[in-house]
Amino acid sequence: MEYNVEMFKPIKKDIESAEAIVRPSVTYWQDAWRRLKQNRGAMIGLWTIVAIIAIAIFGPMVSPYSYSDQSLEDQNQFCSSKYWLGTDDLGRDLLTRIMYGARISLTVGFLASLINLTVGVVYGGISGFYGGRVDNVMMRIVEVLNAIPMLLYVILLMVILEPGLQNILIALGLVYWLGMARIVRGQVLSLKEQDFVLAARTIGASN
Repeated sequence: MEYNVEMFKPIKKDIESAEAIVRPSVTYWQDAWRRLKQNRGAMIGLWTIVAIIAIAIFGPMVSPYSYSDQSLEDQNQFCSSKYWLGTDDLGRDLLTRIMYGARISLTVGFLASLINLTVGVVYGGISGFYGGRVDNVMMRIVEVLNAIPMLLYVILLMVILEPGLQNILIALGLVYWLGMARIVRGQVLSLKEQDFVLAARTIGASN
């Protein structure tokens, strides 16, 4: 059997091909955005939320009507070029009132979630990190508060504080952080047992 010398020569590395195969490094948020763009349903939901927020913020500014303007001559009107979504029984433009309502609803939702996130993460983080007696006391408080229905808390606080947007935010912020605190506590307890925490303590790292 004859052998060709060329068969035993080392293959030359094609540098250009290798560079083309290597993926460029991306940050966490760049990778998250790339994955999000690949999900058509998620992108539709994202742009829908963006459109709702934009309408809630800028819609009332360009509307020729106010949420409280009444026109008794235009009671219970159907959709038309003058009133795109019609009017109610007092002649108020429904589209304008919906946009104002969306503004208030989004404000309550975002601020209540921010309070929930801040208080829940801090409370649960402290409880899980220190553990022991501190964890027992803090979690017993959460269990006592969690035993009473949240809606009852909100109703009682609204009775005491009187109706109003600011008081609604206070009422929601005082009670809706309990679930977040328990989730964060569990995650912190899990992270405490990781090897990198033990290594940090070994070399003298502080709390």
